[in-house]
Amino acid sequence: MKNFLFCLFLALFCQSGWSDELSELTAKAEQGDAESQLNLGLKYRHSDEGVPQNDLKALSLIKLAAEQGHPRAQYALARIYIDGAGIPQDYKEAARWYKLSAEQGFDLSQVFLGLMYVKGQGVPKDYKEGLRWIRIAYESEPNNAFVESF
Repeated sequence: MKNFLFCLFLALFCQSGWSDELSELTAKAEQGDAESQLNLGLKYRHSDEGVPQNDLKALSLIKLAAEQGHPRAQYALARIYIDGAGIPQDYKEAARWYKLSAEQGFDLSQVFLGLMYVKGQGVPKDYKEGLRWIRIAYESEPNNAFVESF
């Protein structure tokens, strides 16, 4: 019985801590903090820490952060357009957001933008431009295993 009560207390205590963190994150997101908007949006996208999955809320929050010029949010928004999460798949819009992020030096966006040029998805097929973006990513992050795999 003592073990049960201890586990119950621990679960309630931890849940309360997460709830407080979530409330703080939500408040910051509502105040326009781009990092908080992104992080809360990602929680809605991936049903993280008790936040129910909601693709439209995720899109809305991540887009707010992306429009503020947050490169990781721009990358995340591009992924939403690639995946068609809650919206129609749109390679052209994905390429636009990857480019905005890539121009700020975000290596994953540079790689995926490069691949979009190589494949001609959302942008004209252009091997030279595609390889240029992949090379930029590699030169900026040569020890990144993901980038290195290209």
